[in-house]
Amino acid sequence: MKLLKNQFGKAALIFIGTVMVFGILYPALIYGISHLFFDHQASGSFKETEYGKMSTLAGQSYQDDGYLWGRKQSGEAILKDGKWLWMATPADHAIDDLQYMEQKQSLKEEIQMKNPDADGAVPEELYTYSASGMDPHISYSAAMYQVSRIAKERGISEDVVASIIESESSKDWLSDSSEPLVHVTNVNLKLDELQ
Repeated sequence: MKLLKNQFGKAALIFIGTVMVFGILYPALIYGISHLFFDHQASGSFKETEYGKMSTLAGQSYQDDGYLWGRKQSGEAILKDGKWLWMATPADHAIDDLQYMEQKQSLKEEIQMKNPDADGAVPEELYTYSASGMDPHISYSAAMYQVSRIAKERGISEDVVASIIESESSKDWLSDSSEPLVHVTNVNLKLDELQ
């Protein structure tokens, strides 16, 4: 019995120590360091826009013809504190679900119709949903596919649209893909600055 109490006491000390270190001290240290050195990113990378505050870390659902479209976002609108918010949710479609396959085909046809001057096949990421519900980037080829539509809708040259896309493209050092990624929201904010 004495041995059991002794073991229980040691286990309780280890438990309390672990909770203190990994549950309180470590998160507080990381929080403090991130806000000290990367405050903008740690605070959500928000930008003030004509539409209100917008986080550049989360994908936005642009659908107007004069904007760059990103991955389809799955989610729901909720009313919180008197404001409507869009809450992104992960896509959970089974790839062989008949309804999902029909939805994909319909989206693909709509994108082809909206981009009649685009070269090549519709990039798959434009008619499939974001797995995280938050993708802020698309591939460079998916962005370039939309250049003619955006230019025509805004009455500007394709070169201007392409140069904005180029300025917001970067290589993801975590990815093994050689193709750069394009930040959809930043491109659209820069397009709005032209008006």
